[in-house]
Amino acid sequence: MSEPLECTSISPECPIEATVYGYTPSLGLNAFFLAFFALAGIFHLAVGIRYKTHFFGIVITLGCIGEVIGYLGRILLHNNPWSGIGFEIQIACLIFSPSFMVASIYVTLQHVVQIFGAQKSRIPARFYTRVFIAFDVLSLLLQAVGGGLAASAGEDRKMMDLGTNLMIAGIVWQVFTLLVFAALVVDYGVRMRKSWDGVPDDARIMAAQRPFKLFCIGVTVAFATIFTRCVYRIAEMVGGWANPIMRDEAGFVVMEGL
Repeated sequence: MSEPLECTSISPECPIEATVYGYTPSLGLNAFFLAFFALAGIFHLAVGIRYKTHFFGIVITLGCIGEVIGYLGRILLHNNPWSGIGFEIQIACLIFSPSFMVASIYVTLQHVVQIFGAQKSRIPARFYTRVFIAFDVLSLLLQAVGGGLAASAGEDRKMMDLGTNLMIAGIVWQVFTLLVFAALVVDYGVRMRKSWDGVPDDARIMAAQRPFKLFCIGVTVAFATIFTRCVYRIAEMVGGWANPIMRDEAGFVVMEGL
């Protein structure tokens, strides 16, 4: 009996259609996102150093580094869609990198509560960082372990399924955590507005200024895009490897690029 064929490059025996994604990743688009996240990482690191927001700057920078490595993996897949290294790099890094960016959003609520008044918060301000970062770490671990198992499973179907299920569990947990966080943000905002007269004067002045309004818009957009991306990833992974959603590069670019 002949040995099963192990594909390492595109050939008549190993066509592009037989790969997990079923297409050759775009060099231009992936190079663009690689450069974008590289510049974003440098910018946020500089901002974190300049304004001494070290935790905020570090976690976003780590997320950007992960995105850069992930898109480098997709560039390797452009050069060779059967590249095992390219597939492993991009599936692991692009899955869990946004977890670092979510952590930067969580820490902002703690500071907002401290400035506008903790008396209207359901939980102590310091718990926003401690609790949600802990939840985020759990999500990150599930996704990282699952991604590693799935990427290295090869022909081992059981290991592949285990890795996939762990990744899905990690992303579902992340979505749940984001929803709880959003509920607490809305709740705090409503309670604070109802007792606006009790908000410190300097906080009310800051709230009326354009930089703070832009900050709120930026955080909201970041939250919405990461949440949308997580929901997309769940739909992508639940359908199994090489499903139609996973093979749609346009959908990937729009949803993952968010």
